[in-house]
Amino acid sequence: MNWKKTSILGLIFLLILAAFCWFEIRGKSQKQRIEQEKARLLQGVDSIYDFRIETRSDAVELEFDKSSKQWQVVDPVVYPADNAEVNTVIEAAKNVYFTDVVSDSGILNNFGLEPVPWVRFSTGNLNFSIGEETPTKSGVYARIGDSPQILLVPCEFREKLLKVPFDLRDKSILPPIDITQIDSVI
Repeated sequence: MNWKKTSILGLIFLLILAAFCWFEIRGKSQKQRIEQEKARLLQGVDSIYDFRIETRSDAVELEFDKSSKQWQVVDPVVYPADNAEVNTVIEAAKNVYFTDVVSDSGILNNFGLEPVPWVRFSTGNLNFSIGEETPTKSGVYARIGDSPQILLVPCEFREKLLKVPFDLRDKSILPPIDITQIDSVI
């Protein structure tokens, strides 16, 4: 009789432990997703079909051509874009997030956000600017739109978004060739 009570209590304990772990782990991951979405600079943006990057030295504007399913640089000159590089930029822009609010209002010049920021990314009616690196090299300053808030963003995003037209253009000389279609080389 004693072993039955022990096994029943052990089973109840395991059920309670499993339920606690299930809800605790699941709840944390949902909370983390909600917090990450709140911290994204482009909140609510899931897809980007055109964007503009302005740097201190240059500016480039790109559009997705739905008929050819390829990206194109449309400003300063119209030419094909490197789809892999553009997709890297888009993923970085969609995932850029802030880790801290540095100031609710500050002198933008002190953070490298004015007169010209390092990077200004805009898509549709949303935009954000990335400025100077912090003195401790722990991140870079950022600002969403015309908001006076100064945010702290990980340094990696400035490097991923700091692109000029040369970086984003298609640099291939020949069109893609299917090797299986080649019969002979002359």
